Amino acid sequence: MQHNTYHPHIDGLRAVAIILVIIFHGFPNLLPSGFIGVDIFFVISGYLISTIVLNDLKLQRFTFAQFYARRIRRIFPALLLVLLFVLSVGWFILYNEEYKELAWQALSGAGFFANFELWQESGYFDNAAETKPLLHLWSLSVEEQFYIFWSIALWFCFKRGYNLFKVTLITLLISFLCNIFLVTNYKEAAFYFSFCRFWEILLGAVLAIVGKDFPIDKKLANFSTVIAGIILFIALFFLDTDKAFPGYWALLPCVAAFLTIIAGNQAWLNKKILSHKFLVAIGLISYPLYLWHWPLISFMTIIKGRSPRTEQILAIIAIATLLSYLSYKFVEAPIRAKKSLLFSRIKILSALMIIVAAGAIVIIIFKGIDGRIDPKKAMMVRSMKRSDITDKACLKNYHKQVAVNYCRMVGQGDKKIFIIGDSHAQMLFDAYGKWAADHGYKIILLAKSACPFFAEISDVMTKDVKECSEIFTKIITIVSSEKPQLILYANNAWRYRRKEFATAMQQTLNLLPKDIPLVYFTQIPATPFAPTSCMSRSSGVANVADLKCTFSKAKYDKVMIKYKPIVEQLRKENKNLTTIDLSQIFCDAQECNVIMDGGFIYYRDGSHLSTHGASLIGKNFPLTVKK
Repeated sequence: MQHNTYHPHIDGLRAVAIILVIIFHGFPNLLPSGFIGVDIFFVISGYLISTIVLNDLKLQRFTFAQFYARRIRRIFPALLLVLLFVLSVGWFILYNEEYKELAWQALSGAGFFANFELWQESGYFDNAAETKPLLHLWSLSVEEQFYIFWSIALWFCFKRGYNLFKVTLITLLISFLCNIFLVTNYKEAAFYFSFCRFWEILLGAVLAIVGKDFPIDKKLANFSTVIAGIILFIALFFLDTDKAFPGYWALLPCVAAFLTIIAGNQAWLNKKILSHKFLVAIGLISYPLYLWHWPLISFMTIIKGRSPRTEQILAIIAIATLLSYLSYKFVEAPIRAKKSLLFSRIKILSALMIIVAAGAIVIIIFKGIDGRIDPKKAMMVRSMKRSDITDKACLKNYHKQVAVNYCRMVGQGDKKIFIIGDSHAQMLFDAYGKWAADHGYKIILLAKSACPFFAEISDVMTKDVKECSEIFTKIITIVSSEKPQLILYANNAWRYRRKEFATAMQQTLNLLPKDIPLVYFTQIPATPFAPTSCMSRSSGVANVADLKCTFSKAKYDKVMIKYKPIVEQLRKENKNLTTIDLSQIFCDAQECNVIMDGGFIYYRDGSHLSTHGASLIGKNFPLTVKK
């Protein structure tokens, strides 16, 4: 195919990619594989940008200043609009901690390191993702990190006369192998680590390098698009968020995009379908549409405290499309059109991005800027906080032995109480930490978030299988060797691992010392909404003591109907095991409560207790420890 002419089918392919992403974000149950639209974008980007750079190198007009000026002119206008919009809306509707987190997202987006920031947080497919308005900027960061590296590599290889195809292919293969290695054992790293996603962009670069020397006739072009369509259908049908992605699975959308691009305009599907003016129009605004749609969905989720309804999603898509058109028509296009003022506009755009980043830093430093919200609401939000998840004493004693992210220790002496599990184990430290220290016990929390603390697991929610298994084994070893007086155990595994729950729990209990009393705390009732939605974000709170926020116990019972008999059977079969049903604290026969005792909120999110909520455990279920 010809490189230096406009190819409308590529804009059509962009439209397909953005439509997949929007359906996935708006209706995840309808199209759980729609996230592959991002991988299609990667291939398209690699082809187009590499084509431009190679053409400039051949014409001896390439300069790094010109290249990065183009990238700024292309990326910054719409991104600045969205960042300013998000920070402005956040000022009025987000609470302090939320606004501080948003500022971190904005800073990492403005600095193009959002993928690394998200790598340290919960996963892209996690429930909390819905409340991160700038989550989607991770892919933009991966692209821009790639082009910093790739522009230098192309220039260097071209100047030295190296074989560009071989260099590109070798780099692609190394990146792909990095992806395969990490996705098996370190799923989060494989998803967010830039170099392990570079191979997708390099696949497009390969096409830019060899496409002109690889002529394709009409018959072969049609065959190529048919194969691409079949591959894309397979990807859409078989992929979902539970698959080890990217891995080998990412080959499907990437190869489909590769075959579609190389077929050129002569293929019937490209000429008649992808080049249709409707798809081309969507493709032209695909970048601003990608930027606009997710913050709107996320803010609606935050305001409502749950996923938006179908009609709300449809309205959001319409609004995002309108904003994208306006952004493209009145901001992007004018800035990109007048090349005579290129560098002066680049300076302005760069200065504005620095100002946005500086503003985000100020918000972070001042911890979300207090005083923006009603004081009564602020008090309620503060009641939702959790305690610290690590302390120096615990890290000093245990961090070298096991890489947990929940590590707490208080108290003195030889008598010990260990708390084990996943992130839900922290509530037990908040419940019993002070009591244990006051009664002469040293209480130690060792836990890893998103690792269900099972003996054998085939997969985990967001973390890496190998990492979780290693941590499990090390914690079991520590607990067994230190012979505590009591072990407290909590996890949230039933929500995610129902099929293997009974067997995995029994295997875990078999590995723990049988002569040490073990208390297993059942899962707390998970709220079907964000606890912050108990308060209106747009109006004051007249009397927090009068607030009532509940959800149906029947729904909780329906979810747990098979769980509780399994826990009871485990108790009968293990003499050292005691089980505690935490739903007794928060629920009566009909309802489960989120707000109690004069307005304190007992949840910090939909499935974790705040320190106030955890304190109820200690009050309602005092410990009995063997001497």
